[in-house]
Amino acid sequence: MSNKNSNFPTNQKPDLKPGEMSKTVSLFDDLRQMPPVRKSDTARVEERVGQYFQFCEERDLKPSVEGLALALGTSRQVLWNWEQDSNSKAGQIISRAKLLINALLTDFTLNGKINFAYSIWLQKNHFGY
Repeated sequence: MSNKNSNFPTNQKPDLKPGEMSKTVSLFDDLRQMPPVRKSDTARVEERVGQYFQFCEERDLKPSVEGLALALGTSRQVLWNWEQDSNSKAGQIISRAKLLINALLTDFTLNGKINFAYSIWLQKNHFGY
């Protein structure tokens, strides 16, 4: 049984204000409704990545690999596959986008904005730490 007085991440309850969940679902549903982008259409990949970061900036959302995948109409596993193809322009675009996400994640963690244990988990899963 977990310690009810612990700050350990598994004991953390969602801290949502009324209406916050519906607003967030609506925002991410906007991304879901964008048409998928093909790896071969590198101009569109570049444009959509830019649109995703602009979307996050305008709506005050933290960018994530999952959000990027949603904006591109694919999965994080497919993004990883694109990134591994270092000879493709799309792979290079995704690699640079993920570098930005990781830089933000690191900054948020160092400034106490994200729980360090969760940050470590994300960096191990998405960024090869």
